[in-house]
Amino acid sequence: MQKTELASTSGSIPVPAILIQTDTHHLTSSIAYSFTLKRYLLITLLLMFITFPAYSAVIKSGCRKHGTQYVIDEPGCDLVAVNVNMCSGYCMSFSFVNPEENSITVHGRCCRMVDNEWVCLAYVQS
Repeated sequence: MQKTELASTSGSIPVPAILIQTDTHHLTSSIAYSFTLKRYLLITLLLMFITFPAYSAVIKSGCRKHGTQYVIDEPGCDLVAVNVNMCSGYCMSFSFVNPEENSITVHGRCCRMVDNEWVCLAYVQS
């Protein structure tokens, strides 16, 4: 007998139906297939990291700091131009499904400022 269920997550991400087999012959072959699949996945990941050693360098170089200037204009005050640093880049993210727990794990890494640098300014009125 075969039963079909619809898996869902709290994030409302639809997950395809998971086929649950209750026949012991199919269960045994399913476990062997799962083990083989996991083994090939591990081998593939290891080969990928060995073959592409610059992968992490590419990800890290996607975020860079650059300077920009803001003009502060308040009514009744002089115009002031302020130099600030910004970061620009891209976000890398990936997700994978865990069919045993009916959940989806999401991993993301984005470009952001992590250090603060305070600069003292002296304002001279003319």
